[in-house]
Amino acid sequence: MNAAGGLFVRNNMISKTQSSFLTAAALLVSLAIAQGFASDSDVDYPVAFVNNSKIMKSHVDQRLAFIASHSDAAAPATPFAEALQVEIDRALLLQDAEKSVDSSMKDRVRAVARRMAAGVRNPRSFTAEPDDAKVDLYYRDVLLQTYLSRKTDRVGVTPAQVRDFYEQHPEYFTVDSSVTISQILVRVDARTDDEARAVIEDAAARLAAGADFAQVARDLSEGPYAKSGGLWPPQPPGSFIPDVSKIVGELAPGRTSAPFRTPLGWHIVKLEQSSTGGLVPFDDVQERIHDELKSAAQRQAQDQLIKELRAKAVIKIIGA
Repeated sequence: MNAAGGLFVRNNMISKTQSSFLTAAALLVSLAIAQGFASDSDVDYPVAFVNNSKIMKSHVDQRLAFIASHSDAAAPATPFAEALQVEIDRALLLQDAEKSVDSSMKDRVRAVARRMAAGVRNPRSFTAEPDDAKVDLYYRDVLLQTYLSRKTDRVGVTPAQVRDFYEQHPEYFTVDSSVTISQILVRVDARTDDEARAVIEDAAARLAAGADFAQVARDLSEGPYAKSGGLWPPQPPGSFIPDVSKIVGELAPGRTSAPFRTPLGWHIVKLEQSSTGGLVPFDDVQERIHDELKSAAQRQAQDQLIKELRAKAVIKIIGA
């Protein structure tokens, strides 16, 4: 499968939603932040007000530390202002969740939060009451997750949309021609040719007697994938050294060659699989397409929800 094929959303769609980490998953990490990341300053003060809630500088500092710990080391640092916007979005969503989630559901959410804070699954397993502050952190995360699920789970993806995406983006589902081989290689750079040939003939005899190719390769091969039973990852046809490519081209899938000599040494190869390439069948990818399209639609629904909440909110950023 080409670079886009196997991970089409990660390689192609994700570029359109780089902010999703800041507006989705990162909204649900308050406990992880509180437990694992401290602010780099002892001085704390409000940096924004969202309706009647205030956002402290320490909250944003902790958010930045969390984002940095979950980002590639080479990625540019997230600006303070961007992390602040995440905190503002989170505050808006939590405020709306408190208003729209009914009291009975809130009671269930708090019960779950208490068990999570205590580190137990069964309410009867409590040995001590968990810390109230820790319960509150879990409560806000679970409440927010419950609220967002209610708001976005109803987003649907039709079979027609899945089919349309498949037909409109064949580049995502096109596989290249490839061959997969297993190899036993006995090198001649550390022994005489006769010694190497004796080893490869021993390998051939074991295979002829019914021995497992992978086990013989682990025992005798000196090739690059010996420890994994001589199994190579899929390669484009003709990408091996010429003598090996020639033998591979003559084999049917599942067949094993006789020992043969190359400048590297003595080889035995088995053709595990051969693929001519082309478009992956729709049935093989439709479930993945559906799931990815639904995730994208849920992100869009969440973005629209935040946009609507911002339009009605009173937001004051200190110093802005």
